[in-house]
Amino acid sequence: MHIAQMALSRAHGDGLISAVPECAYENALCDKVLTVVWELILEGVFSPGTSLQNPSLPGLRLTDYGRRCFEAGELTPHDPDDYLKRLRTACPNIDATTLLYVEEALGSFRAGRFLAAAVMIGVASESMLLRLVDAVRGALNRADQTSFDQATKRGKAKTYHDEVMKVLNQPTVNLPSAIKGDDLSVFVSGIFNLIRQTRNVAGHPTGRRMDRDEANALLLQFPSYCERVEKLITWLTVNTI
Repeated sequence: MHIAQMALSRAHGDGLISAVPECAYENALCDKVLTVVWELILEGVFSPGTSLQNPSLPGLRLTDYGRRCFEAGELTPHDPDDYLKRLRTACPNIDATTLLYVEEALGSFRAGRFLAAAVMIGVASESMLLRLVDAVRGALNRADQTSFDQATKRGKAKTYHDEVMKVLNQPTVNLPSAIKGDDLSVFVSGIFNLIRQTRNVAGHPTGRRMDRDEANALLLQFPSYCERVEKLITWLTVNTI
């Protein structure tokens, strides 16, 4: 049986499609499924065959890496359309600039360019940070805006991050429970620092290589970071601090 036919038969059995097209003839859905299958083979998620004794198509088996991808959950950069759909759902106000670099990161990852993926997702996280800087500034009174501008005028990501956290962690800033505590220290500050440090290593001539699991981990963490930053921005637009 044609490998695309097998995949579509399984999808029909799971209720994902209403009918199975005949893949012996030209069919757009069959072509798309076949393309995706080969992409997943090239990306190391599947390998051809069902065993060492039967290493040929149309059989497929998960690689060790592919198994780790499935065990990690539903979100995966190997499915960029679904990744972006979930990201937009979690962050409905995500801006075009951030999305541009996320898309570049996904494309680089799937092409096996893991250093490039780390740099691009780092730029995406910095893009969200810049939006947060603007939101914090807008929520401050005029006098505090002046001192905040002075503190952030150097224009470095770490400076922006540190000054934003300094403001948000003040005892007088009454953040809602949904975004303070662990959400602020782990999902915003912690993930940003991890992505930034990795991006700095990848984006400078250190000679250090980036492996697939490291790049995958950064991409999996970015939506959580993005979601929390957007919650902060939304709150700051209607509150003063």
